[in-house]
Amino acid sequence: MQVYRKHLSASGVLLFHISNRFVDLQPALARLAVEEGFHARFVYDDPDGDSGDDLENDAEEEETPLSVSTWVLMAVDKSWMTAPGLLDRAEALEPPQPGPAWTDDFNNILSAIRVRELPR
Repeated sequence: MQVYRKHLSASGVLLFHISNRFVDLQPALARLAVEEGFHARFVYDDPDGDSGDDLENDAEEEETPLSVSTWVLMAVDKSWMTAPGLLDRAEALEPPQPGPAWTDDFNNILSAIRVRELPR
């Protein structure tokens, strides 16, 4: 994060694209935000306007060149989190993962694997 902080202005924002069916990076990024003193929010963006509540049926929907994406926004300046257009779309992050924040020297990708019950 030091590299990003070095290049980020006081009013800047970091965007993390975390769309992934198999890995949930929200708790790891929540821990990082807490430890680094950033305000953070989760944004689900669906070009078709769906709420994202039914992710399992996405494969059955009609093909489109646009795709759903999920993002985490982090900023030191809290005004980013209340900006018009973002306020009604951004949500609080999941609770932070236990333990230290991930770094280049430490991470636990197994803790982020999404586990789903297999159909019988």
